[in-house]
Amino acid sequence: MVAAFFAAEEPRGEKICVWAIKESILFPRASKEIGFDNIGIHLIKFHERDNHYLFAQKGLFSDIQNSTQYFLGRGKWPDLETVHAFLDEPILTKLTLPSAEAKSLIGLLDREGISRAQLTPSYDNAAKAAIKGWS
Repeated sequence: MVAAFFAAEEPRGEKICVWAIKESILFPRASKEIGFDNIGIHLIKFHERDNHYLFAQKGLFSDIQNSTQYFLGRGKWPDLETVHAFLDEPILTKLTLPSAEAKSLIGLLDREGISRAQLTPSYDNAAKAAIKGWS
């Protein structure tokens, strides 16, 4: 839902888009077709002590393990879509919404506690949220 907020806050184009990743199947898997002995996608999550904003945003990064082997064979690094294409079970889901609905989505997310003030906690964002709440 956090990614949806950032996509909807300043929509560009006809649709906004977020990608959902299925964490439950991100264990190492064999796949000779794309040049890996063992595919592994490791998700890196942040603690509050590491980065306050990323923690508030539930920041998440992905690391494709054993990707050097792929790079050495092809001269480029693999991306999640490349790995996704060769797995038995999909790990990525693309979600889109017409940009015209972005303002409504921001309102729904705000009711769920997902707002600029929550995701980038600072005095100025808290003040803006307070003013917005009283207007």
